[in-house]
Amino acid sequence: MAAQILILYDQKVKIGPGGDQRKLEIGAFAISDLNTDVGMKAILLFKVQAVGAAILTMKLNNATPVVDAYSFNPPEPDSMRARSWHETFVVTRTEHEPTNTPPHLKQQGNHLVVSATGSGYVEISDIVLLYHAN
Repeated sequence: MAAQILILYDQKVKIGPGGDQRKLEIGAFAISDLNTDVGMKAILLFKVQAVGAAILTMKLNNATPVVDAYSFNPPEPDSMRARSWHETFVVTRTEHEPTNTPPHLKQQGNHLVVSATGSGYVEISDIVLLYHAN
């Protein structure tokens, strides 16, 4: 099994009520060599910096969020710099989940939605996906 890297977004954007836009929608994108075996995992990596009391959510394909309403409240001090963040998640489902569980990733037609609520904004850049290929 080989690991592959897919760059989803390499620009900097401020998302949230105090930012440039309310949400960032990436897609549709294909991962034709994605290994969809039950229990297989992938990693979403990105650079993030919060300004104010923002709440970050990142969702792939309307499945359970990969980042589920992470709150930067209380707000981070001004001394906090942008940092790399990663989230590990199951690609399709675990062996204990029903077969109709919506997948986080599929080989075609993937969408990533990044949103922020609360006050302030979240600055996101360098969104990368690391996955197992067939």
